[in-house]
Amino acid sequence: MSAENMALAPQEISKPTLSGELEAQDGYLLRLAEIEKQGLKGFLAGNTTYEAIKNGAAINPEKTAIQYLLRGDYFDENKIPLKAKLAHKMLGGIACPNRSVNFKELFSGVNQCANLLHDLNVNKDDVVSLLLPNFIETHFALWGAEAAGIVNPVNPLLEAEVIRDILNAAGTKVLIALGNAPGNDIWQKVLKIKDQVPTLKTVLVLFGKSNPGENILNFEKTLKKYPADKLVSGRVINPQDHASMFHTGGTTGTPKIALHSHANEVANAAMMSAALLSQEGPQEDDKALVGLPLFHVNAAIATGLMPLSMGVPIILAGPGGFRSEKVVENFFNIIEHKKVSFFSAVPTALGALLNVDSSQCDLSSLRFAISGAAPIPVETFKNFQDKTGIKLLEGYGLTEATCASSLTPMENKARIGSIGIRLPFSQVKIVMLDDKDEYLREAAPNEIGVLALRGPNVFSGYLEAKHNDNIWIDVDGQQWLNSGDLGRKDQDGYLWLTGRKKELIIRGGHNIDPKSIEEPLAAMKGVDLVAAIGRPDSYAGEVPVVYLTLNDLSISAQQIMDYAVANIQERAAVPKTIHIIKDMPVTAVGKIFKPQLSWWQIEDVIQGHLEEILDKSQATGCHVSVSRHEKFGCMANISMPKPVTRLHIEKLTAAIDAYSFQYEIENQK
Repeated sequence: MSAENMALAPQEISKPTLSGELEAQDGYLLRLAEIEKQGLKGFLAGNTTYEAIKNGAAINPEKTAIQYLLRGDYFDENKIPLKAKLAHKMLGGIACPNRSVNFKELFSGVNQCANLLHDLNVNKDDVVSLLLPNFIETHFALWGAEAAGIVNPVNPLLEAEVIRDILNAAGTKVLIALGNAPGNDIWQKVLKIKDQVPTLKTVLVLFGKSNPGENILNFEKTLKKYPADKLVSGRVINPQDHASMFHTGGTTGTPKIALHSHANEVANAAMMSAALLSQEGPQEDDKALVGLPLFHVNAAIATGLMPLSMGVPIILAGPGGFRSEKVVENFFNIIEHKKVSFFSAVPTALGALLNVDSSQCDLSSLRFAISGAAPIPVETFKNFQDKTGIKLLEGYGLTEATCASSLTPMENKARIGSIGIRLPFSQVKIVMLDDKDEYLREAAPNEIGVLALRGPNVFSGYLEAKHNDNIWIDVDGQQWLNSGDLGRKDQDGYLWLTGRKKELIIRGGHNIDPKSIEEPLAAMKGVDLVAAIGRPDSYAGEVPVVYLTLNDLSISAQQIMDYAVANIQERAAVPKTIHIIKDMPVTAVGKIFKPQLSWWQIEDVIQGHLEEILDKSQATGCHVSVSRHEKFGCMANISMPKPVTRLHIEKLTAAIDAYSFQYEIENQK
């Protein structure tokens, strides 16, 4: 046996077997009990991410591990256009239309990356930041950096100044970034900020030229100079060692960075695989399609570490995932041609796929799809399942809990709007807190409270100590993570989100901190109070809008918008609309009461649809009001005049079902 194959010899981990035929109705709860009886250890692919990748690769080293498509219409390697082949010859690896590596090559690339980083004096507590699209080399970098030190994947779409602040907060020692590529400004951002990060010693450029005088080295060529069969450092990774740092919010002030241990990541991968896959484990022909970015925990863990650690291949659908050229248009062709088993998406991507004809595609290989990152509208859920026949599972997770904590059970029929039942080994409580966010009691079934999480996937805290204030709830001497989300648990254990105690705006699955909008606008002369909230949006889920009160009444909404564009660092956070109001709604203790602002936006959305569907006199006769609801968080009540027909109501229902809020329609007598 070669040294390379010896390195792939799997660790002896016994896989538990689950006994008996489970009844469909209660199948998941019965299986959950059996899984947890076996213990987490038996489901782990390894004790660290390095072990997990190694053991996954050892299952079948010659099997394809990662396939990469440059564009969505390059799914058939036998039908690549001549112009694409010529572009590849001219531009090199970055323009390769369709390529792959097997599991032996994947593990070799991880070792080579770790050894290169070790040679650059990266030790276990040093940080390697990534500014990379979804390439095969991104997986080398992701898991290689975790084997050498701590990886810090960063969203390359952020503004250069925000990226700089994240790198400084993380203490980045090495940066791996995409070179000067057509249609991409990552390298321009790197050149702008690299001298503003004092801890940064070396930049490794993917598909770019070395410049030793500037401490810039080509990544993919330098990689090949290093041993592929082992870690030359001899490092023995402790499961509690930090594996990664993920930026989880805030583009003003100190960035909030979540720390994951190796134990967190391998545990969450095992928890998801135990919930999703059959009792016998993955099937021989399973494949995962990756459409989300690898700087996000969903792609890194749910469709990265989880399948790869079990020897399941993944397909990277373009460097930008769903944003890549021709990917959405050819998504179902990719599934048919590549025989994809599952994929993960955000609701906006599923909504876009509804506009793509899938009737001529064979989707029989696809067992399920997962929707996460934001609530999925009822209409999108129903239409996607009806259109494709695919079982759609809704999940819930936080970066602070690695990736996922709950999921629609595979065995049970989906309860649309629910985020499912807790994953194996995950603990989820709905708790009632006092005004100081201290524990009072556990909520009754269907009583709204705060989602609290505990389990092997829950992180130990944020990088900066001040961000850890008030994130833990003491429940009878145990520490539970305060998710900041409001929800309820029904009598069958299904979880339902009803709102957010923390005020993130989720636009297309991307978290926007309202402070990144409010703080710049509060600095504008003449502005008094500022409140940024999310407006329901049928495509993005939410878009940011702003309410303001003014000291200087001569200021116009357009002037405020111009100021926002110039001073808000994140483009996605620039508000869609500005609302100047006389009085800001406040609580009894003088805090801005944001739920009222959100209710106004829901009312405005509904009123807009009423005006589209009804004539002017009918729309004028309608009344819309939104108020607090004990079960759903809030409820929109729509009162319509008697002349309104059933067809009008059906059209209104179809329009409003594109959103995630609850509503009732009353046809006036």
